[in-house]
Amino acid sequence: MNLSFVVSLIFMLLYWVVSMSGSYGTALIMFVLTMIFLGLGIYQALAKENRKNIHIKTR
Repeated sequence: MNLSFVVSLIFMLLYWVVSMSGSYGTALIMFVLTMIFLGLGIYQALAKENRKNIHIKTR
């Protein structure tokens, strides 16, 4: 679990809290930030895995 996933979870919690208060514009911003950081975390995890596979194949 990298930093992007942790930040994504924090934004997800903030999204849930803000959406309960009825401020849907702010909740939408939190949801978009959650999706951005979740996508970034997935991309970083896949890139890290691909680097390991390339390193293994060259030996």
